[in-house]
Amino acid sequence: MALEPGPHGKTTVWCTTVLAADPPATTGPTGLDGTVDVGLQGGPRAVDRVVAALTDAFGVEDRGTVAGDQEKEVDLLIRAG
Repeated sequence: MALEPGPHGKTTVWCTTVLAADPPATTGPTGLDGTVDVGLQGGPRAVDRVVAALTDAFGVEDRGTVAGDQEKEVDLLIRAG
């Protein structure tokens, strides 16, 4: 995967921890300039809830899923919904 430079010639990487204990709130389509690669890792239920929230807000392309014994990893490409 090739990373493209951001507005100042540098690639931007964001990392966060998401509490996914409750089902996501419905947001509807959300604007987004360009596309964003998203990697999610965690318990299957939590990852599924975050994917559902992203799918509600953006156009989501599933680029691969790896399921482990107690963990799930998902690679997504999101764009404006």
